[in-house]
Amino acid sequence: MPNDELLVEASRVLDHIIELFLDGDTRAVVGQAGAGAGKTGVVTAAGGAAADAGLQTGITAPTNEQVWDLVRRFTSDFPNADVALLHATSAAAQPPDDVLSTVGIATTTAADARNHQVIIATNDKFAYSRDDLGTLDRLVLDEAYQSDSIRYQCVAGLANVHLLLGDAGQLKPWSPEDLTRWRGLPVDPLLTAVGVLLTNHPDVEVVTLPLTRRLPPSAVPVVQPAFYGPELVFGAATLPDEREMTLDVARLGHRGRPSVADAAIEHAADHGWAHVLLRPSQTLSTDGEIVETITTIVQRLMERGARLRDERVPQRRGLAADRVAVAVSHRDQRSALRVELDRAGLAGVHVDTANKLQGLEFDVVVAWHPLAGLVDVDDFHLDPGRACVMLTRHRHACIVVGRASDLDIVRFQPPTTPAYLGSHPDPILDGWQAHRAVFEELAVHAIEA
Repeated sequence: MPNDELLVEASRVLDHIIELFLDGDTRAVVGQAGAGAGKTGVVTAAGGAAADAGLQTGITAPTNEQVWDLVRRFTSDFPNADVALLHATSAAAQPPDDVLSTVGIATTTAADARNHQVIIATNDKFAYSRDDLGTLDRLVLDEAYQSDSIRYQCVAGLANVHLLLGDAGQLKPWSPEDLTRWRGLPVDPLLTAVGVLLTNHPDVEVVTLPLTRRLPPSAVPVVQPAFYGPELVFGAATLPDEREMTLDVARLGHRGRPSVADAAIEHAADHGWAHVLLRPSQTLSTDGEIVETITTIVQRLMERGARLRDERVPQRRGLAADRVAVAVSHRDQRSALRVELDRAGLAGVHVDTANKLQGLEFDVVVAWHPLAGLVDVDDFHLDPGRACVMLTRHRHACIVVGRASDLDIVRFQPPTTPAYLGSHPDPILDGWQAHRAVFEELAVHAIEA
């Protein structure tokens, strides 16, 4: 049985968001969500309701891939809508064939798109085409916590009424340039779209989506307090007995202590989490022992015939390789794992950095902990958004792999960070506290090598 109470509340919240968006008296509304909250469904529902009301609507997101996913979802939910996809001219921006086959028109020029009911484009393409598009009635900004304030300000003039939706715990905007001179100012270019809106218009209503449709009940007590806090409380849309992961094949060797990989898989199948702690050590970024451990875990997961059932498919089914992901922090880690997994016959398993995994969903995730083997911490590895992405991609289980010494990095005194007058929360201290909270929650799921 689903969590009916939360589903009813989520439906009420959706109706409220759409009512505010269509009403027009409210210039902007923010919908904040946890991981897997069904945010894209809200985006398409709001855009579709606006189109049904005869309002010309723009829908935008930061990346091409996100925009293509929006086109797929929107045209599926509203097959009769008049939709234009406005895309860039570069080869990398060419939409896939399945997107082209569903959208009414795909064009690189605003003149071709401007008279359609719904126009979907990236932030950058909308900004580039703003003068030629004229004024729309409504604007929906998806992934609004991933969009930076500059890109938002470049598209804000497209419409007088805005809906901003996003996951407040995910990776935030970044820049290779030193932008500290703007820290704490209301025009800080690294504020999120939501951040710059609320900084300059604090009366804008913020509506919280109350559930996660992706994460199982076992995941919420770990990730919600650590990455979202009291400002964004949510629960699982499913109840504990709705999803199950079982293993058809017994572990190797029926006596004695199981291997680390088998112990981790069994614990994760029963509890939704496992935290593998290799011997304490400071290592290079590409830690060969972690590469070997993760490869073995994935290999044993497939060898042992993991089977799943859930609210989508109540009958037990085998775990497919393409429904398993390995999350890493660095491209060299990804490359090393890709080689070993391919060598083990696991080419279907997805391996990528947190930046690339953001927005994706899998049944089982193996996460290479961002702090694994570090001598000292920095803002990149402490970034709470990176860890949040890694630990919120799964529907059934997440196995975290690191070293026992990782806990010492955040166990004692927090790092000293520069202070900026009027600045928003410090991402380094936020990350330190988030990692500390996660380690405490995962302590009961520790598997020591």
